[in-house]
Amino acid sequence: MGKSKSILFHFLVISLVLLLGLRGVPVEGQPPWKLCPRHLKLPGACPSDHGEAAAECAIEIMNDYGGAMSMPTYCTCRQMGSDNRVCRCKIRCSD
Repeated sequence: MGKSKSILFHFLVISLVLLLGLRGVPVEGQPPWKLCPRHLKLPGACPSDHGEAAAECAIEIMNDYGGAMSMPTYCTCRQMGSDNRVCRCKIRCSD
């Protein structure tokens, strides 16, 4: 499987997890969890495509913070010099 197909696959998995996870959230009131900011410093450059960069960051955050159950959202990639990047996402966390 090529890199772009792998990224698309992971993006689809993340989307499915989010959709299934939000099915149980009541329409009124707050869910029993909140979103907490997390970041990772990683080697390499951010992809030039923002969607691809967000998907890669979501995968990196999932790998570091508990898999798909962390439900990373609002992911961004920021270049830090020529050889480093910082991925930032909000993940599901409990009070």
